[in-house]
Amino acid sequence: MFKKLLTSLTVASILTVSGVSVNAKIIKNPSFDARTSSILTVEEIDLGKKETRMKFRAVFRPTWWFSVDSTEYILDPATGEKFYPTAIEGIKFGERVTMPQSADTVFTIIYPPLPKNTKTLDLFPESYWKTFGLSLSDKKSTIKNTPDLAPVAGQRIPTPSFFTEGNMHLYGRIKGYDPRLGFSAMKLYIDDIVTGKNMAKMIPLDSCGRFDYQIFTHNPQTVSISIDSKAHLPLYIEAGNDLQVIIDMEDILDIDRMRGLKFFLENVEYGGSLAEINRAFLKAPEKTGPTAHALADDTAPLEAKEIISRSIADYRERMEKYIGENDFTPHTRDYLLNSILAKDAEEMFDYDMYRKLNRDYYPDSTFFSTPTPPEYFAEIAPAILTADTTVLAASSAHFLLNRLAYSTLPQAIGVKGRYVTDRPETAKAIAEYCNSTEVPFIWQITVSAAKGPGIDGTARRMKDYYRQELDNLYANVISSPYLRMRLDNHFEQQVNAKSYELPATPAGNLMRKLIEPYSGKWILVDFWATTCGPCRGNIEQMKAFRDANRDSDQFTFLFITSEDQSPLKAYNSYVEKNLANDHSLYLTPDEILLLQDLFEINGIPHYVLITPEGLVYDKKISHHDFFTVLDHEGIPFNSVSASANNIIIVKNDE
Repeated sequence: MFKKLLTSLTVASILTVSGVSVNAKIIKNPSFDARTSSILTVEEIDLGKKETRMKFRAVFRPTWWFSVDSTEYILDPATGEKFYPTAIEGIKFGERVTMPQSADTVFTIIYPPLPKNTKTLDLFPESYWKTFGLSLSDKKSTIKNTPDLAPVAGQRIPTPSFFTEGNMHLYGRIKGYDPRLGFSAMKLYIDDIVTGKNMAKMIPLDSCGRFDYQIFTHNPQTVSISIDSKAHLPLYIEAGNDLQVIIDMEDILDIDRMRGLKFFLENVEYGGSLAEINRAFLKAPEKTGPTAHALADDTAPLEAKEIISRSIADYRERMEKYIGENDFTPHTRDYLLNSILAKDAEEMFDYDMYRKLNRDYYPDSTFFSTPTPPEYFAEIAPAILTADTTVLAASSAHFLLNRLAYSTLPQAIGVKGRYVTDRPETAKAIAEYCNSTEVPFIWQITVSAAKGPGIDGTARRMKDYYRQELDNLYANVISSPYLRMRLDNHFEQQVNAKSYELPATPAGNLMRKLIEPYSGKWILVDFWATTCGPCRGNIEQMKAFRDANRDSDQFTFLFITSEDQSPLKAYNSYVEKNLANDHSLYLTPDEILLLQDLFEINGIPHYVLITPEGLVYDKKISHHDFFTVLDHEGIPFNSVSASANNIIIVKNDE
């Protein structure tokens, strides 16, 4: 009797290995190849003769909601057969399920019985939370895992000076990547702080998620890579060095499902000569406390200054403790300390900018009408203006320069007028404010970064104006030979810019195909999104003009957005109302990424002008400049009254 019982227990034990029950119908925690979201995870599959029961665990940000539709089918990828839900337990189809504080909810979806030869399933193939290769056996992933090379240590190669240009080698892999996830590249955001230029570059991924890319930079800086629009990873780069990065796809999905409760990747491995500084920055303490944006709505300047100062003091204390607990190189320590100063200045000038915007939005408000007093800037402005150039390598550098350029600091120290960034009297006042006879370099580069975007794309139409502007800056504001050289080169590139052919690349070929139906016409291509307020504003503002010129045989408009920028339901609704008679294209995330890389699009709205011959006339033009081009080319168009459309068109065809 005992022997029989022992034998039965042994057989049962064998049959329950890998989560398969004695009747071989229940699979617990099934493996999968890849998934686009970790909000829903299959915990158990019961392969019954009459039905298939799939138990899900939802993990999502507390108080946020999710919904499961009755059309969420499962697919046998081998046969293409679809199986639709017959019932659901624990929640209801179509209802908004609000997540509890535990961030955890369990429910079961019931499907028809599956054919016995079904080996894997694709879960919800048309939804946000796709899962590919869900295994119905004890076998793990159906794809071969590609082993990661162990991170290789390296020694940083110092550059001769801060402004040393060259390439940095970035390479690595996304673990858990699969081409079926719907993206084949990462997006790199990088700045040219001298010309104020922001660029988005595409970093291609191979079928195993590996990447190998050369990043050109003019100086050390902290860039950001965006992965599937779900996660952003800051990276410190420096010419002549290399960095290996190994990222976990599940870490990316964890950021997505915690929506604002988790901001940074945690499971990142680094190698190469810049491994230490990147690892240190990723693990460093984060600044906490109220945002400058929120403070600007209801907090007076000096009170806001006190709040920001306390949060920065706390940030500094935690950062210095972190540095003291680790044996970092001097370069890494300096970078982390510079990050504190840059963040402090960014927050302070951020508050000032938002307060200025509130003053414009609410001109009758006595609360906002009072200018930001000089005392507000007393400590932070001199500190950042006289800081070492290396502070510009911090992640906040681009935003800081932008906020500084358009701050009310000049007015607070006595400069009259509203837009005075590049004025000689401003430079003189800034120098005196810093107890110097020379204009601080940080202010010089602030002015340079503010002037660069104006030159970009318009200098060839306003050559004499911008040449005079630069000469005035050199005489009164910008003394740095390096900044002068870079601005002059930028100016000459724009002045001598010519229309050019689209390259014979995947991106160029895609754009060529998109504009082919409109060949023979000038085409103003508008990159936009339903989620972009300025995009919608410009589209709606220009509708009357488009209607008045609908029959033009010489020019047209082409509107381009994508699945990840404009949710389909919102897109269809907006197009029906505002673009029903226009040419509108809805691209995949990969397609829009190709075009963003092609035209260096780092923000929207973004306009590209194509000639009747299919050449790129300008890859960065404003819709107002479009009228100047039409006028210059002698192309007739019907004007629209300013009162009817809130715009003024520069020429009438009559």
